[in-house]
Amino acid sequence: MPISSTATAAHREPSALPSDTSVRRDTDTTGKKRGRVTADEGMQAAGRGIRKLVSLFTPVSAIVYEFDRRNKMVEDGLDEPATDPTDKKAMLEKKDRDRNFKSFNELAKLVPGLLELISEEGPTGPKARTVYRELQEGANSARSCDTHRIKCLVADWLNSQESNPPTPPLTRTKCDDRGIQNDTTGRLLCSISLDWDDEQ
Repeated sequence: MPISSTATAAHREPSALPSDTSVRRDTDTTGKKRGRVTADEGMQAAGRGIRKLVSLFTPVSAIVYEFDRRNKMVEDGLDEPATDPTDKKAMLEKKDRDRNFKSFNELAKLVPGLLELISEEGPTGPKARTVYRELQEGANSARSCDTHRIKCLVADWLNSQESNPPTPPLTRTKCDDRGIQNDTTGRLLCSISLDWDDEQ
């Protein structure tokens, strides 16, 4: 399988990186945009978009590894080995590798200076490993932030219901009085095979 010449060229020529290396931040819990993040503001902020734009589960280091593996093959003049279509395991592995390579191309767009860093010291250098760790922490913290945001939005949504609003109203910051002890949330959690209004 031919390797993307765009990614390879960017890997070999850091000067080919776009001059605008800033990335957008997510909106915060109040819905206000936070502006833009530049390279000197830290990689954790840049990593916040990884779960949505790059890969939901794959670690950053594994994504970079696939990019580096393909670049080494290009430098050695090798092509991607053919995969037997009848070998399900090999086909799944190839699919994972292709997915990781596509993810790296998205990661390079998202993270300012990543290609330049890899070009300067290689994908396994100490600075690169630090960047991967910070990106991973940013991606993980964004997921927990999204969970917190959902908790607030669910409380607002249930409190605004005209029929069967929670009594007392749910708070946005705490999970107290939620669950089956609350008539409104208990009704939502109740199995469809049961009648919540039936006390027996």
